[in-house]
Amino acid sequence: MHRIVNLPVKLKLVKLHKREHKSEPFLRVNKFGQVPALVERQKGQVKFVLSESSAILKYLSEKYPSIVSESKMYSNDLREKAKIWSALDWYQTTIRSSAAGVSWHAFVAGNMGGKVSLELAKHYEERLKMSLDVLETLRLGDKFPFLNEREHPSIADLLVIEDIVNLVVLKGSPFREELSSLDQLLAERPRVRKWRDAVMRINKPIWDEIHGVLEMVAENASKKIDALSKSSRFDVASMSRL
Repeated sequence: MHRIVNLPVKLKLVKLHKREHKSEPFLRVNKFGQVPALVERQKGQVKFVLSESSAILKYLSEKYPSIVSESKMYSNDLREKAKIWSALDWYQTTIRSSAAGVSWHAFVAGNMGGKVSLELAKHYEERLKMSLDVLETLRLGDKFPFLNEREHPSIADLLVIEDIVNLVVLKGSPFREELSSLDQLLAERPRVRKWRDAVMRINKPIWDEIHGVLEMVAENASKKIDALSKSSRFDVASMSRL
C-alpha cells in the first residue's frame, strides 16, 4: 500500500481567480507572483523563499530525508535520486509546457480575464500528444506502473500527474468538440492510463477532495455552455469567466 508522506509544512490557499498571487502582500513574499511558493520563516521573519514546483519538491525531500525515504517517495541513493530528477526535468519542457498550454488557451484564460484561442489550444495539443507518446513508450513500463518503472511512486509521479488530470477542464471549454478530451487522450495510451489510476489510488480520499473542485468547475462551465448554446447566444466571447 503506497502512501503520501506528511511533512511539517503548513499550506496556505492563494485564490488565483481573485488575483491574490498578484497582490502586494504576496509579491512581497514571492516577487514572481506565481504559485506555488515555499516560504520559511524564523521568529516571524521570512528567511527563505523558493518558487517552482519541481524545486520545492526536491528541496523538501532533501530537507526531510528520513521522513520522505520512509515513504519511498524519494531516495538517499544518489543514482536513484538522479533518475527522479531526470523525470522532473523532462516533464518541465514536455508535459508541463504542452498540457498547461492546452488548458490555458482552451479554458483557463477565459476565467482569468483573458481570451481563449482554438488555434493555440490545438498547437499545444499536438505537442501534448507527442509528449504523452514519450511517456507511454519510454518513461513508463509494464512491470511497475510508476515513472522510471519504480515499484513505488516518487515525487515525480505526484507532480507530473497534475498537469495531465487537470485536462478535465476541457469538458468546459468552448472548443470541447474540436479538442481531444482527457479520456480520449488516455484511451490509446494504456500505460499512461494505468499510471494515472495507480497515482490516484495512493491517497484516494484526499485525491477526490482536491480534484473534485476542478471537476465541479469544469462541469459548471459545461452546463453554462449548453445553456448558452440552446439560447442561440453562444460565442467564444461568452467564455469569459464561466
